[in-house]
Amino acid sequence: MARKEYLDYCWNHLVKPQIGYSFSIPHDIAYSIEAVQEANLATRYNPLFWSCACLCVNAGSSATDFEDNGDEDYGDEENITSPWETDVDDDISDADEIKKTKSVPINYPKIAKAISDAQQSGVQIMLPDINLAQLDFIPDIKHNAIVYSLSTITNINQEWAKAIIAGRPYSSLEDFMSHLTLTPVQMISLIKAGAFDAIENRPRQAIMRSYLEAYARTKVTFKEKVTTVHLGKAVEFGIVPDDYKSHVRLFNYKKWIDKNEKQADKKIYAIVDPDSVQFFERYLKDKMVLGKDYDTVPAGYTFKTSTFEKKYKEIMAPVMEWFSSNEGRQALYRAECEDVVKSMWDKYCQGSLSTWEMSSMSFYYSGHELANMKSLAYNLRSFKDLPEELKPLRMKTLKSGKETPVYDVVGIAGTVVGANNNKHIVTLLTPTGVVDVKFYAEAYIHYNKNISTVDTNGKKTMIEKSWFTRGNKLLIYGVRQENMFLPKTDYDKGIRHSVNLIESCSSEYPKLKFEREKTKNSSQ
Repeated sequence: MARKEYLDYCWNHLVKPQIGYSFSIPHDIAYSIEAVQEANLATRYNPLFWSCACLCVNAGSSATDFEDNGDEDYGDEENITSPWETDVDDDISDADEIKKTKSVPINYPKIAKAISDAQQSGVQIMLPDINLAQLDFIPDIKHNAIVYSLSTITNINQEWAKAIIAGRPYSSLEDFMSHLTLTPVQMISLIKAGAFDAIENRPRQAIMRSYLEAYARTKVTFKEKVTTVHLGKAVEFGIVPDDYKSHVRLFNYKKWIDKNEKQADKKIYAIVDPDSVQFFERYLKDKMVLGKDYDTVPAGYTFKTSTFEKKYKEIMAPVMEWFSSNEGRQALYRAECEDVVKSMWDKYCQGSLSTWEMSSMSFYYSGHELANMKSLAYNLRSFKDLPEELKPLRMKTLKSGKETPVYDVVGIAGTVVGANNNKHIVTLLTPTGVVDVKFYAEAYIHYNKNISTVDTNGKKTMIEKSWFTRGNKLLIYGVRQENMFLPKTDYDKGIRHSVNLIESCSSEYPKLKFEREKTKNSSQ
């Protein structure tokens, strides 16, 4: 029979500690099997497979049917999507073949964290080659790299990714476009992600321009017949030859007097503006007959619209003859195509290759946009190098006599990859890794709200979107506490704003915005 002391020891040290947390035998067996499997994976296989599996899970995997049962909740979709994202099923030509499917929302913060961890352990993340990438992240043992997931690219859902895979191989961008008809935003996302870099073997900006030129040709029609309305476009585009400079001046003059000096009844012009009078006297007066084509008034001249229209048509005949020729119509066609290219570029393609990669994949292949930011000028530190335990540097005595701790407030700079409305956490991808920034509720709401104005008719106009929109770049001052970064100010150091929006990062000294826009009406 066991002694009481031994029984007490077993109860107090072996049984009692497990009362609040213990597993049943079936549960223990399941975990034991999993542990053995993981040990086998760790010892017999390249760690690349584990990193790749983590990325698949974090992306809301499709082909491998992994499930992400974590308790992370990144709030409203507005806060985990980006200003570049567009409904991928808008204007889809192959809608009968490619149906919209409901899939697991992409968890960009977890993907960014997993990619960052893999990169810091020496694993290279390759761009999603259009002939190689799969639905999930896949290992490339030969290059010790992971190929980025095709279905995780912005605006490319799983069904479109499957269609891309089914149509392989592709020999060029043109060949790809002949097999599949994707929307412009989908094609732009693929190009931004570098999907065509390998088969095109030229700069990505050149690939993007080639696509936009091809797209423009589908939107612009070659004119078989042109009018003075089309001539207005030609003048606007600046494609009229220098031989017709005087005709362009006359065209602009007529456009101006039609708007400003044509009388209400539309039957007569009253030329009284000094510049208008000067133009008439210099370029038109000697081509018209006083009393027949025009009359004088104290402030200038008058003439009938019908008379002027006839004279105008006669003078403009040479330029219209050129414009109606094949040369002129071709020039207009090219200019209209170029206008479409410019419009699309300005709307979707601004920024560097790094900017493109962040907008399409939420990771940087070509280098972080803030990598060259001057660390000393902004007191920047790497989060991983900061001590985990938060300790004050010293105690400061306030005027009231109360003592308060003084901490070493430092800066971190990174790109927003996600925002958790429930936990008031913003996830930043910094040049040295992913950092979770924990805010107090009031501060989080302040920086997260969308600011807009409402006019007297009730029309709402957006003034400034949330600073926590994915893709925005922030400079945040604060301290590290365990695995979180806590925003703080330090007036003694001149740090009056803990959160700063980086508006431009084209140099070592980026342009910063310290405060939100101010307006009487705002919406969150």
